[in-house]
Amino acid sequence: MDQALFEQYVREAMEHLFDPAYLHSHPLAALLAPRKVQGMAGEALQRALREAIEALKPSRDVPRRSPAWRTYLALRLRHVDVLTMPEVADQLGIGTRQCRRDHHKAVTMVASALWETYQAASGGTEEHGPASTQTATRSEKEPTDSPLDTELAKLGQHASDLTNVGQVVEGILATISPLVERKAIHLAAAVPPDLPLVAMSRTALRQALLGILLSAMDWGQGCQVALAALARQEFIDLECLVQ
Repeated sequence: MDQALFEQYVREAMEHLFDPAYLHSHPLAALLAPRKVQGMAGEALQRALREAIEALKPSRDVPRRSPAWRTYLALRLRHVDVLTMPEVADQLGIGTRQCRRDHHKAVTMVASALWETYQAASGGTEEHGPASTQTATRSEKEPTDSPLDTELAKLGQHASDLTNVGQVVEGILATISPLVERKAIHLAAAVPPDLPLVAMSRTALRQALLGILLSAMDWGQGCQVALAALARQEFIDLECLVQ
C-alpha cells in the first residue's frame, strides 16, 4: 500500500464521516481492519476517524490563537460540526485560502497517524494477499491490535443479541447533534423506556435509523423531524415524520 494512496483514502472517508454505510465499503476499513466483522466496519471506522481528529486537540496551555489550535479547529469544524469551508474560515477569523491550507495540513496529520497504526498492525510489511492470508500472517506474528480492530471486536461480540431501541436512538441523537444544531433542525424523539427488546442486529438498526434521519434532515434548514416508537403486540413501530 502506497502512503499517498492511503492519505487519499483518509480524505475520502473524512468527507463521509456521518455515513457508516459508505465507510463500511470503503477501502480504508479493509486496510485498517482486515478482520472486519460483517456490517460493523463503517461504525468502527467512523469512531476511529473521530478519535484521530480529537488526538490533534492541543493542550490547554497552548494559546488559542496558535497554529496548532487553528489546524485542529479547521478539521473539527469542517467534519464534526459539518460547516462549509467558508463558514469554518469565518469562525476562525481567517481567509478561506488559509483555512483550506490548515484543513489540508490537519488531514495529512490524521492520515500520518492512521498510517502508523496500519504499519504497526501489518508489521511494517505490504499486504497484497487476500484477507484470509493476511489474518493468518497477523496471527502468527501476534502484533498489537489497532484501535479499529479493538472497536470491531467489541461491536461483534453481541451482534446476534437482542437490541434496546431506546439506547440505539440515544446514540444516534448524540452522533447527529452537531448537524442538527448546524441546520437549526427541530428534532424530537419519543421512545418509551419500557419498550421490549427487538431481535435485530444493533448495528443494522442503527444504520437504518441513521440513514432515515439523515435523509429526513435533507429537507432543509429549520425543518421539523419527529421520530416515534410504539409497541404493537409482537412488533415495534418506528415512525419518522418531517414537516
